[in-house]
Amino acid sequence: MVSWDTVFKPKQKGGLGIPSLSALNFAFNCSVIYRMYNCPSPLSSWLTAHYVSPWLPHSPKASKFWISVCKTAAIVKSNFKLVITPNAPISLHWDHWCNNSTLVDFVGGVPLDCFSYPLLKNYLSNLNWVFTDDTPMNLKTAVSSFHIHDTSSYCLFWKDCAKAKFRNFLEDLFSHLPDCSWNKLVWRKNNILKHSFYVWLCSSGGVENPGCFKAKNNSCPGDLLSLLLGT
Repeated sequence: MVSWDTVFKPKQKGGLGIPSLSALNFAFNCSVIYRMYNCPSPLSSWLTAHYVSPWLPHSPKASKFWISVCKTAAIVKSNFKLVITPNAPISLHWDHWCNNSTLVDFVGGVPLDCFSYPLLKNYLSNLNWVFTDDTPMNLKTAVSSFHIHDTSSYCLFWKDCAKAKFRNFLEDLFSHLPDCSWNKLVWRKNNILKHSFYVWLCSSGGVENPGCFKAKNNSCPGDLLSLLLGT
């Protein structure tokens, strides 16, 4: 028997590439965060207006959906990079737009009472920073040091990639696992699927006597048989 944990791994990691429900939920949450910042829509506008940021600690009354998104956001925070653009829905207080740190961490605990609006874009005008009169000079200097990009339509990058896809989020969940040395041999396009599956099953410890496979499958390519029999 092969464990479900092995089956759920990507093929390059020694599995069958069948994502588990938890993996799909992880990738879905990453996709929600990515679209919330990069894809203007009624849903993203509502999420920003209602929750402000996935990195803002959620309230006890938050929905199960949003609590799940916030938990994923905390896990993948280092994978997301924020770029300041004129209309980006970046949270001034809670998002890590200051060299991957929040503003309060970047300025060393300086009070931020002068910033009454929750979003960064409320302090931008014509690619310039706009501050109220009561904003301390050291705070103005610190914030003004960050460049405002006018050419990019994306403000949230996934590992320096602007156009991240669902599969990129799925792959990251297993990125800490070593690649399987026999993956490309077993899953070649010209292999018969049943041969590939049986060799994978044997290589994963799902068959006690791999030798019986040779007698029943004379049409199986020799390199697959060699892998199966360890010769």
